[in-house]
Amino acid sequence: MMNALKPMREEQNRKGCDKMAARKNENQQTAQKNESLLRKLTKMSTVSLILGVLTLLTGMAYLVYRFFSERAYREKWKDYDDCGLM
Repeated sequence: MMNALKPMREEQNRKGCDKMAARKNENQQTAQKNESLLRKLTKMSTVSLILGVLTLLTGMAYLVYRFFSERAYREKWKDYDDCGLM
């Protein structure tokens, strides 16, 4: 009776080992995908940060330009304030 059960147990063990190997392979693939995704997110975060900083710098440069442009315009027409043209 014991000898009849032995091949069944061996096959169950083999199936269990195959399932464990498949799970291990799936876990490795998932880890690789996660690592790849993390690299992409890091690159996207870096690019987003750089674009955000460039946007702020561009906005500040525009405001400084606008300030000095307005100042030069007022300075140019300052003499005509007394004439009543403005």
